[in-house]
Amino acid sequence: MRTIMKWAEATIATAILLGTAAVWAGPIVIDGTDANDHGQVLDSGNEEGWLYMQRVLENLAAEVDPSVAKVVVDLGTTEIGSGGFGARAAINSAFALSSLPGNGWTLIHVDGTAAIDAWLASLTTSTTGILYIPSAGQSSGDLGDDELVVINSHSLEIGDYVDGNGNPNTGGALFAMGESPGSGVTPFGWLINLLPDTTVVDVGAGGIATDLSLTFEGGSAFPGLSSSDLSSGPWHNFFIGDYGGLNVLATALDNQSIERDVILGGGAGTSFGAAHSFCITRSARYWATHLNSDNENCATLLKAIEANNNGLSLGFIRLPVGFRNGDSTKDAIDATMEAMGFFRRSVSFTGEPDGMQSSRVRASSLCVARKRLAAELIAATANVRLLGTSPASCSYTSGAVTTNFTSALLAQSRSVMSTGTVASIRSMTVLLKKFNASGVVTPFFGTLEECSPNSSAELRSVARDPTTRYTCPSINDNCAAAERVIFDLPTNPFASVRYSASMDMRRYSGGSAYFKLSPPVAATGRSFTVDTIKSNFAVDLQILKGTCSLTDSNGVQIVDSSGLIEVGTTDLSQFGRPKVQFSTDGFSTYFIQVGGAAGRAKITITSP
Repeated sequence: MRTIMKWAEATIATAILLGTAAVWAGPIVIDGTDANDHGQVLDSGNEEGWLYMQRVLENLAAEVDPSVAKVVVDLGTTEIGSGGFGARAAINSAFALSSLPGNGWTLIHVDGTAAIDAWLASLTTSTTGILYIPSAGQSSGDLGDDELVVINSHSLEIGDYVDGNGNPNTGGALFAMGESPGSGVTPFGWLINLLPDTTVVDVGAGGIATDLSLTFEGGSAFPGLSSSDLSSGPWHNFFIGDYGGLNVLATALDNQSIERDVILGGGAGTSFGAAHSFCITRSARYWATHLNSDNENCATLLKAIEANNNGLSLGFIRLPVGFRNGDSTKDAIDATMEAMGFFRRSVSFTGEPDGMQSSRVRASSLCVARKRLAAELIAATANVRLLGTSPASCSYTSGAVTTNFTSALLAQSRSVMSTGTVASIRSMTVLLKKFNASGVVTPFFGTLEECSPNSSAELRSVARDPTTRYTCPSINDNCAAAERVIFDLPTNPFASVRYSASMDMRRYSGGSAYFKLSPPVAATGRSFTVDTIKSNFAVDLQILKGTCSLTDSNGVQIVDSSGLIEVGTTDLSQFGRPKVQFSTDGFSTYFIQVGGAAGRAKITITSP
């Protein structure tokens, strides 16, 4: 076996050499947009939503197995007027100006309930290479409610088609768009039947006009497409829960500034469900010692990350963050080196400046908890994505009660990692450890093998900590690293709550500690009181609102607080017991700046 250091210096061509054996369950894109209603064609080609559709078709066609029929099947669009606008015009233009016709593909339209029912009843890759389910109730000439009812009734046929009808080497591609049907018709009912732990939310008439942002997985699925290309109009659906084998390709902020999953999918090898019903897992220690191998059948961390669309979401960051192996491409190798950083680098520091922790920036207690959960989440993701295990197939025992893990375990872990308290993150770490240990004695499924581990010295040589003082964070000594104020009752934004924190100001070289309140906690008209009753010195409190950002200057991150304005303050003349009251407006982020002398400060935040 070649050394890992040589592997780490390899280019993307080596990543292909070490890649997994081909798995051709079909590529999938499922979005909550009506991009077909927000595009056009000009002399320069398709623009906005229609360009997005064109890129989706091109990427799906490139990912399917060559044996599938080179036919795009459009379900249910109807030509409107002269044919220059509406859902039918959108798919026609997206297809005609794509690379597909030049590569031998054709487009056919299947319209009406009877025709759609007949086509889906016998859906195979011998007649369909890309199945296109257009928007419903969002664009002129798109799916009618009666047609969507028929599609919802054929969820199993759609799932079998993507999974190759029992042959994983011949899975077909799927492209589906936002659905806002009339009363009594379930939007994305076909998807919910396949993924019962997924919830689809229809945001209602008009949609939400915030911009979409590609995730790492989305950038891999849509090469050459920017986030701005997606944001051609309002989006109408978002997804919550466990997405089976699907990844989040694009997100957007809703009207309360909560990040929502708007586009789901994945490339070749993507399927809706688990590959088997067994409980097969390996511990975090296993994945921390099995980085890569020249044997393509070995179950390794690299292979698991490749199976997860060459990246990994940890809730508070997405891997890869940086270029780690000497090339200019962020890929599975970079993500694997960063994942190894959570196993092989200290939890006590953040990664500055290059993932080696050489700046010795101390991690906060939140950062330490996140790093420990990250190691378990990386292992759990490998167990689900590479070993094919659904968490619901595994169980744990508490006392005399045996409980199956929820199939939404990964999604829950990412949510806790992003917005949870230190205590909730620690609890989730314990739960994930139990999941990762629940099937360690069960043999691997299929052709996967358990090979010899890599050496500790080699593993550490490629491990890179992807966290920074701002993303993990370190101690909250500036607004960019402000500690988020989290209450235990997030479902009721006006519940009476209390938050406390203490700090030794001698550790704060800048003389101040920062906390932040964001919507939905910082709801419209909600009042907050901040006091320092248990501090041992006269504390100076300032309440700021606005934006705090990071700018890059020759590779050095600089905090820019020029977007903050003061909305409340105390001064040192209020010895020992300063208190500040303020109200939030429902859309701004508020910062609490704690300063004064080099003593021990304790703040308590209450509302109402």
